[in-house]
Amino acid sequence: MEPKFRVLDRLTGKIFPVGIIDYSIQAVYIEEPNGLDSCRNFDEIELMQSTGLRDKNGKEIFEGDIIKFFDCDGDGYTVPVVWDNDYACFSVDWGSNMLTSFDYLEEFYTDLKDIEVIGNIYENLSLIC
Repeated sequence: MEPKFRVLDRLTGKIFPVGIIDYSIQAVYIEEPNGLDSCRNFDEIELMQSTGLRDKNGKEIFEGDIIKFFDCDGDGYTVPVVWDNDYACFSVDWGSNMLTSFDYLEEFYTDLKDIEVIGNIYENLSLIC
């Protein structure tokens, strides 16, 4: 699977797909809806990588997304998706640096096909319970 990214453009406050990441000039080219590409320096964006997973509605899950799911007891959880440097995997953040990998989440909490993306930490931080 080829890595896929999107960015929060701090200049506009909007999220865009990434066309090219150019490390030589420390910039990304974002794909705007009008068909034109814009260049943004690394300090003007927040880069988010796709987990390679999709939610129950077919929406791609990215780092920074807020997901909602229910465990086998019917308890609901709303948590952000993060990258866990210690284990080199995507995880959910329960707060206070308590992370759970998607593999563990699927084994003990929920079937991943029941997860739903309900927002992201840049536009909908208030959704996290």
